[in-house]
Amino acid sequence: MSGHEIILSYLEIILSPQVVISSVIVVFLLIFRVALAALIDRVASIKWGPAELSAPQPLSDRRTMDGEVSGDDTLGESADSDLPEGVNVSEEDARRLRQAMQSERARAHLWEYRFLNLFLVLNTQRVLDWIAGLPDPPTFTMYDAWWQQVIPTAEQRRTIIQVLEDHNLIVIKGDLIEITPKGREYIEWRGPLPGSPVQAKRTGHS
Repeated sequence: MSGHEIILSYLEIILSPQVVISSVIVVFLLIFRVALAALIDRVASIKWGPAELSAPQPLSDRRTMDGEVSGDDTLGESADSDLPEGVNVSEEDARRLRQAMQSERARAHLWEYRFLNLFLVLNTQRVLDWIAGLPDPPTFTMYDAWWQQVIPTAEQRRTIIQVLEDHNLIVIKGDLIEITPKGREYIEWRGPLPGSPVQAKRTGHS
C-alpha cells in the first residue's frame, strides 16, 4: 500500500461522521462548560413534585412562611413610601417611584372596592355600617341580638361576619368585632346606604 493510500485511509477514518460528531461535542463541552455547570445546578434545585421550584425568596416572604407576622398587615401609605432594599436611585427618581407606587395602590383599592360593591349583598354592607357606627366594638352576642330579626338564620349571620373578615374589613379579637381602617376607608369611598331597619331601631332606643 502506497503512502497516498495510507493517508487517504486515515482521512476517511478522521472525517467519518462518528469522529466528526464526537469532536464537535468535545469542543462544545469545553467552550460552554461554565454555562453547562450553572444549568446543571439550576436543574438540581428543582423539586420534582407538584410544580415546585426552589428559588431565592425575599426575607419578608421567608419570615411569613416560617410563621412570623409582618409588622404591618395593612396597606398603608407609609408602607409604600419606602423603596425596596438595594435600590439606589436619585432623590428625584425615588420621589417618582413613590408616587407611582402610591398611584398603583390607589388604583388597586379602587378596583377592589368596585368588586366589593358588587360582591357584598346589602345586609352585609349594612352590618359593616352598623359596626362602624357603634362607639365601641360589639360582641357576637350583641351582634346576634341586633340582627336576628332582619337576618333570622344564624348561619347567614355567621357568614356575613366571615365574609367581612375575609376581606379585611373587620377583625375578630376574642368575642369583639372591630372594624379595620380598610373597612372605614371602604365605607367612606362607597358612601351612605339606604336606611337600615336595625339602624332605625337603634336610633329609636337612643
